[in-house]
Amino acid sequence: MKVLHLFDLYLPSTLSWVSQLLDAMPEIGVQVGAPWIVRGQFYNPAFQYHVFPPQRMLFPAPATEFEHPRWQRLFTASQRFVPSYPYWLRQKLKADPPDLLHAHFGPTGCLYLPLAIALQRPLVVTFYGFDYSKLPNLRPVFREKYKALFAGAARVLAASETGCEKLRSMGCPSEKLAVVKPSPNLNAFPFRNRAKPAGQLRLVQVATFTPKKGHLVALEAFRLASMDCPNLHLTLAGELQDKALVAQLRRYIAIHGLESRVNCWSLSAIATWRPFSMGSTHSCIPVAMPLMATTRRRQSYCSKPRPAAFQCWRARISICLPRYCTVKPDCWPLKVMQWYWPSISDIFTRWKILITNNIPLLPVATSSSILM
Repeated sequence: MKVLHLFDLYLPSTLSWVSQLLDAMPEIGVQVGAPWIVRGQFYNPAFQYHVFPPQRMLFPAPATEFEHPRWQRLFTASQRFVPSYPYWLRQKLKADPPDLLHAHFGPTGCLYLPLAIALQRPLVVTFYGFDYSKLPNLRPVFREKYKALFAGAARVLAASETGCEKLRSMGCPSEKLAVVKPSPNLNAFPFRNRAKPAGQLRLVQVATFTPKKGHLVALEAFRLASMDCPNLHLTLAGELQDKALVAQLRRYIAIHGLESRVNCWSLSAIATWRPFSMGSTHSCIPVAMPLMATTRRRQSYCSKPRPAAFQCWRARISICLPRYCTVKPDCWPLKVMQWYWPSISDIFTRWKILITNNIPLLPVATSSSILM
């Protein structure tokens, strides 16, 4: 059986588990189609790659997804307007088509649905979250495109039952929905008991360096917490995608003298995860969601005893969902929040909610201090 997996880009590091999933199916003939293919850590010579002729001629072997960014965007984004790669793929495959097409992400499924119809082959589409939770609001045209996709696809996959419910509410027939959970290779991260040094707490935030991940707010929260807990350490690890943001983070670290307690790692290769996961004692910080550090059960992790100090015990970080938890006036001590701010309109909406509900504005982590 031959399966053609379709992407905009093969393969971003954030989809590393897809590569592991494909590697785990040796009985399937894996083909990869994308207008931009990277010959990096996820390039498996056993797969059959359909390399776009313009890329083969101009940029035959980019080693990472961050090489030639302008050309990469041109090759991938232009397909929405001039689908030259699907047309070329149709001409190439019509004599020997695959048995199944599998499009990764909803917009990719919309792009290649005509190809599946032309080849008379079933199309499977996997949705990953952004494509059904946010994209239809940002670009309402996809609401209509998804209706056509749901009608034409043989199967629609999501990573959770919640995703299936959302897709069902958008018009996808229940009989076409199925759950395929992300499947990282857990053998690469063996469990080990780790002894935590007394009086210290090490935190790590693993996320691509983009503004929506809230690195600046995390740094502000860390700086404020360090006033009461000087033995805190923070590691920021991820793909250095937004170079301007990375430079801003480094300036912030230097201005506030945090060089000895904050590290920035580039996880450009999956191999760099192993030493980090094997030998460290870190607590993880959730990202891309509002978070608040509470003040309960403060114990010996802070060396400066203050009755209402920042709560460091096990880095108890609780998620504040969009209902916006109330901050009482008598509970000032370092209620540090990290907001996910996707747009200017959302910023004003959040401020309106705070004001109309008489929630006091905190004297910490303000927009001016965060964005300096």
